[in-house]
Amino acid sequence: MCTPGRPLPVFVEETFSARKRTPFRAQYTPRSPAKSCPPVSRITRSTETGHLPRGVSFKSERKTNGVLASPHYRPTAHGSYFDQCFEVIEKLGEGSFGEVFKARSRDDGRLYAVKRCWERFRGTSDRRNRLAEVERHETLPRHPNCLGFVNAWEERGLLYIQTELCQMSLAQYADLHGLVPEHRVWEILADLLQGLDHLHSHQLGHFDIKPSNVFLASDGSCKLGDFGLCVSLDQVLLPIYIYSSILAQLAFRNTFKCVCTWNTEPAPEEPP
Repeated sequence: MCTPGRPLPVFVEETFSARKRTPFRAQYTPRSPAKSCPPVSRITRSTETGHLPRGVSFKSERKTNGVLASPHYRPTAHGSYFDQCFEVIEKLGEGSFGEVFKARSRDDGRLYAVKRCWERFRGTSDRRNRLAEVERHETLPRHPNCLGFVNAWEERGLLYIQTELCQMSLAQYADLHGLVPEHRVWEILADLLQGLDHLHSHQLGHFDIKPSNVFLASDGSCKLGDFGLCVSLDQVLLPIYIYSSILAQLAFRNTFKCVCTWNTEPAPEEPP
């Protein structure tokens, strides 16, 4: 029994550290987001892309980038703008960047080719790089040997590009006909070089010329398409006339080699 007036003993837990002990925190510090991910706000919804279909245009007379309006589109309905306003006839093909559909517009009843990108925008920089394809294609003046641009829009982080519809690609034409007459080979090469010259005259270079990116129209003419890898020739160090000649020679050589293989038969073996 302790005597009144004397202090009571205090028992302290034995420890080997002189650091001040802090109470345990149940909440951990959140991990910082990856640099490649777009910023996400819990307070306000991002209005850069949004969930509604917004037109993409770089021409002054139609540069609104507002929400697309169509009598066949309802924002509250299930399905995207493409699903509601277009009737997909068939899938024309796919590549590393997206897939292309043959679709009929429910607004005018015409057939178009609609390209839909695979991946969503990963941020502001990625969105700007993808929209550069729309800018190059839309601002390029029309030419009979270049695929015609119709419309472009973005919805739910995906980019859609609507162009004119051709009968088939040059690769499909080769597989279908096999042996191509020589006069037809020269017609194809002439159309390609005219389309390439049109691009070069507007300071653009096409870095993805191949049979699957060349399309045949209903009148038999050939058109250059898929401007995803087109770049401005102002960004290169070589003079424009030298660079244009190099691209023309490479395109002529590759296409001529590809096309001429359709019209080449193995030579008969000589008798012993």
